[in-house]
Amino acid sequence: MARLNVKMPNSIGYFASSEELDSATIGVVEAVSPNSIEVAILREAPHGTGMREGALHRFPRVNSYVVLPSEVGSILAMVSWVGIEEEHPAAAPRDQIGLSAPRRRLRALPLGVLRRSASMTSGTRGEVALDRGVLLFPTVGDPVRLPTRSESLAALPTSDKRDLTIPIGQAVLAGNAEVRLDPNRLFGRHLAVLGNTGSGKSCSLAQLIRSSVRAVTGGSKAFSAIILDVNGEYAGAFDDLKSDVTIRKFSVLPSDTRSEQLRVPYWLWNYREWLSFTEASSRGQAPQLRRCLHLLRTTQFAELPRAVVGLVAGRRIVRQYAAGAIEGIANAGSLSVLDNVLAACRQVQEAASTEAQSAIDELVDELSPIIEHRRDYNRGPWAFGAHPVDQEECARLRPLFDDAIRALGVPEFLNDDLDVDIPVPFNAENLIDLLPLVAADSEADASSWVSPMVERLRVAMADDRQASVSGWVEGESLESWLRTYVPDWDQSQITVIDLSLVPTQVLHVIVAVLSRVLLEAMERYHRLASGQSAPRILVVEEAHSLVRRRGGLTAEDQPVTATRLCREAFERVAREGRKFGLSLVISSQRPSELSETVLSQCNTFVIHRIVNDQDQRLVRRLVPDNLGALMDELPALPSQAALIVGWALDIPVLVRVADLDLEFRPRAADPDFIAAWTGRSLGVLEWGGVVRDWIPEAHEADTAAPQRSDLPEGEFDEDPF
Repeated sequence: MARLNVKMPNSIGYFASSEELDSATIGVVEAVSPNSIEVAILREAPHGTGMREGALHRFPRVNSYVVLPSEVGSILAMVSWVGIEEEHPAAAPRDQIGLSAPRRRLRALPLGVLRRSASMTSGTRGEVALDRGVLLFPTVGDPVRLPTRSESLAALPTSDKRDLTIPIGQAVLAGNAEVRLDPNRLFGRHLAVLGNTGSGKSCSLAQLIRSSVRAVTGGSKAFSAIILDVNGEYAGAFDDLKSDVTIRKFSVLPSDTRSEQLRVPYWLWNYREWLSFTEASSRGQAPQLRRCLHLLRTTQFAELPRAVVGLVAGRRIVRQYAAGAIEGIANAGSLSVLDNVLAACRQVQEAASTEAQSAIDELVDELSPIIEHRRDYNRGPWAFGAHPVDQEECARLRPLFDDAIRALGVPEFLNDDLDVDIPVPFNAENLIDLLPLVAADSEADASSWVSPMVERLRVAMADDRQASVSGWVEGESLESWLRTYVPDWDQSQITVIDLSLVPTQVLHVIVAVLSRVLLEAMERYHRLASGQSAPRILVVEEAHSLVRRRGGLTAEDQPVTATRLCREAFERVAREGRKFGLSLVISSQRPSELSETVLSQCNTFVIHRIVNDQDQRLVRRLVPDNLGALMDELPALPSQAALIVGWALDIPVLVRVADLDLEFRPRAADPDFIAAWTGRSLGVLEWGGVVRDWIPEAHEADTAAPQRSDLPEGEFDEDPF
């Protein structure tokens, strides 16, 4: 590079010798604003490649760095634009013709001030450090030079003094220097990984988790991450880390020994989650649902068999009628309720022990004629209404119910003494039987209102996938569930939850329950541990499908839907999780569809290629201070390249994410049409296996069904259709 005779100001910011500075000068400042500095490149500056500190450097180029003078230090700026503009000369003499000449120019974004610590006694140089932000800007005419290697490295988070940093990749424009991030800054204030399909977003997320595990010295039992895998992409992404961390995988229908059964039991759901699942109307159905959940969450009532549930509920009805509420039983719906109670009594009668048999027999003998008399009187089971059950009959039934329940050893029912949202285990199948009983027991008989909800509930709970995830399992408790999905605070574990086969209608409820329970567990631990926290990472893949942005309605106007509950659960994690050690990592290809609250709480962004204009505008608004212009290059980023901005580092860095072996990449690769069309595809299309996995009993029905050739000859001469 040619030596230029440019006099440099005597500033503490210029650390190299005057000869070194002169040889690195490439231009002068022409215009200054807080967001951009325009530079006229000297004609003597290199046009392509120059030698700098014994290495070849390409200049000028976008995303490279330049250094400018300042009274408090050298200003480091990033080149955002390079071009050629025509420069018109000053007025020429009359006998000469003034011609315009091309002049190279660039624009740069001021990033921060470079400082070098120095000993006042010895005068020895210290290390270069970068302070984010600029207060005193250069002026017009000041020289612009290329940075030294130490100044370029000061822009990268590579010199952190902490014992533990996470490698993420290489800074291509800083000599391929390794970029290492402080985990406290990376995860402490939530992280967003954004980018279009095929840009390397999923691989970057997997590499980030893998690097975090490997960075933990000696496999220390401190790392814990829970990954909500919507599309089942991360099944094998961490298999080689089993020596350093426990890997547990959960899926809806485990097909091999590598995964376990996903469990989000019904008793873990709160009232609002049940409300969205049942689609209960606010007038007639929601109050009855709440009453039933109150009943089932009492420890005396939760674990009773379904028939005993009906028996206990029947005693409760009779007690209220005996107290004077006889109008509610004088209708057809109430007769059907008593039919259900009688059916429950007979089921208990068949399975009762010898000691309880006589008490149950007496109750059945007294209740049966009462019901039969009303049925005969009204000429049909649904015509009851003119001859109500009287208080005398209720008075006879009440002690018989008490004796039968006492003989069965059922604990005394203590009414609604627990909160409706406390996660006490109960068999949710009892809810189907209990809802009609409680509805008929209400002041205004709500049986007709509750019937549609009961039918919806019956159909939803009959789904095999839903039953495997949320159905009743004997011996399951809140403590055992937490130990499974959130390991003890001194253990290290990566928990991969495959949500790909969760029924669509319940997906958002399942995810809302998982995130809510995790946050509440962390909150209670933080309180009991006197403010200490055991940090956990909650990763949400394809977050735009789970954490959707709000519609035009306010929160008060929106119905209690599963989508709303899921969004609100993650918004609470985003707002409050940091205080309790729960860090949120979201990954999405459509940031414009994400909740504004969740995105606003993310302080660090790993941004891959984004092409959609709407997504680009949103990301530009999220980027801090004067760095929005950097988003203009997002559509041009190649796969595996990402721009990291935010709290985790002082200034933005363009990174090539470290390579990830093919066997550990998330299963999100683009389909290979050429391999399939030319017969080189490794996949084998076998619909029989798909059907057997989809409908386990289907292969039995296929083998049992007669084939056309098995029919007797001559049975059909023509097609009967």
